[in-house]
Amino acid sequence: MLSSDARIGVEYQFDERGVKLKLLVRSHRSSPTVIDENDSRCTASSLFRKVVCDLGLIDSLTKQFGLTGRYKFLSLKDSRALYKRVLLKWMIAHEIGHIALEHAESDWDDPPRGLLIFDNAQQAKELAADKYAMDLVGNLETAGLDEYAVVLQIANALLAQALCPKAYPKPCEKLHPGVGLIYNSATGAAIRIQSGGKHPAFVARFVRLLYLAGEGTNQNSINYLAKQVLNQLEVERERGSWASAREALSR
Repeated sequence: MLSSDARIGVEYQFDERGVKLKLLVRSHRSSPTVIDENDSRCTASSLFRKVVCDLGLIDSLTKQFGLTGRYKFLSLKDSRALYKRVLLKWMIAHEIGHIALEHAESDWDDPPRGLLIFDNAQQAKELAADKYAMDLVGNLETAGLDEYAVVLQIANALLAQALCPKAYPKPCEKLHPGVGLIYNSATGAAIRIQSGGKHPAFVARFVRLLYLAGEGTNQNSINYLAKQVLNQLEVERERGSWASAREALSR
């Protein structure tokens, strides 16, 4: 299991699931005056056993994922620090997955470069690295509470953005109020996501993490709802022609 205090900026031995790695994990924070080839990226190199993450990317993603409010009883400052720490942990675990699975060079995210660009093989690698990250961090019963509380918040925010883009961050009529994974299956609303680039859309990845993390545990409600959400995901294979994400990724 990947601990929360994984050392940043040093080499360390890593041994998990029979895979032994000696990794260099380095972080930096980009700014308008500090330009680095790894700005706004979190990358991994299997050849050099190296993970590099831009903390500026973490800052921007916390806003994109709606992680701006207070968490439980923490102050706003401490809440934001926790969000960033947990998100960085997931990203490093994902990049470790790429290295352990020998995926060569990887990048935690890339912008869509065209409506119909859909790299199935690369997307499959990204999903495999997500699964590896989940195994490292732990499932809904073995991981710390913060890890999946944050993933749940991200999934709910991304669902609201996908289903009610014009209303977000105001309440979305296609989502029911409540706790846990907030999704109103009664509406049967399709969740349409961009198919461009090498990476599955964030909403698909975070909901899938919740689904995988619930498998084989007693967290049946989250597992069940996450599966319902995944079944409603659609991507545009051709202009104006939508297909289920499962069907698209199977080709």
